[in-house]
Amino acid sequence: MFEKIKINKVRNLILFDSIFVIVVILFIWVLKKHVEIAFFSTFIMALLFFVLKRKKVQLRNISIAFGIALIWNIIGRSYYAYNYNFKSFLGISFLPLFAWTLGLFALYLFYSFHVGFFNLKVGLQKFIFYVFLYWFFLIVMETIAFHVIGIRDVATSQYKGLPVCNCIHAPLFMKFVYFSLGIVYFIFVKIFEIYFPLKVKGK
Repeated sequence: MFEKIKINKVRNLILFDSIFVIVVILFIWVLKKHVEIAFFSTFIMALLFFVLKRKKVQLRNISIAFGIALIWNIIGRSYYAYNYNFKSFLGISFLPLFAWTLGLFALYLFYSFHVGFFNLKVGLQKFIFYVFLYWFFLIVMETIAFHVIGIRDVATSQYKGLPVCNCIHAPLFMKFVYFSLGIVYFIFVKIFEIYFPLKVKGK
C-alpha cells in the first residue's frame, strides 16, 4: 500500500513537472518575437502582487534575483545581440535581464517544492539537489531556446556550444557565469534566510 501511494506521488510529481515545463516552453515559443515584454510584464505583476499581498519572502527573493541578473547584464551586456529586435535600456537587453530574474526566482520556488517532497533535511543534500535542478533546467531551456524556438545570440554565435546539446554558444567565462548564477542566487537567499530572517505570518 505504501509503495503504491509513493509511486502515485512520484507519477503526479512527474506529470506536474512536465506540464510546467511545456507551458513555459509554449509561452516563450508563441511570444518569441516579443518575449522580453512578456517577461518584463510578468516581473512587474509579480512585484505588485507580492507588495499588495505582503509576501515579504517572495518579494525579497525576486529582488535578489533581479539584483544578480542586473549586475551580470551590466557586466556582460556587450555579449548580447539577438536575431530578434528585443527591447533594451541603456544598452541592457530586456530578454536576458528578465529571463534570468524570473528563471532564478521560479527555479528556487520549484526547488523548494521538490525538496519538501523528497524530505531532504541535510544542508549539503539540499544544495546538491538544487545544483542538479539548476544545471538540468539551464541546459534543457537553453537547448530548446536555441534549437526549437530559434532564439539566437548573434553576438557570441562564433563560439562553440556545449557538447551534445550544442547550446550556450559563448566564451568560456560566460559559460562559467551561466552555470554559477543560480548557485550565487541560492547562497544569497540562504544568507538572508539565516542572518536576516523576516517576521511573517505565512510564506
